[in-house]
Amino acid sequence: MMTNMATFKVSKVFGFNVGLDLIYDDDVKLFGPTNSSPGLQIKEVIGAGLTLNL
Repeated sequence: MMTNMATFKVSKVFGFNVGLDLIYDDDVKLFGPTNSSPGLQIKEVIGAGLTLNL
């Protein structure tokens, strides 16, 4: 399993982040033409946010 996270600040009040998880498990056999081969599983998360200073 490998997890990557990148956070970007666009301006003083706006920013966003991107997360990517890569999982390769030999025990899970759901891929290929006969659904009996292991494969790479990908999960991506995207977020945006505002920062307010009151």
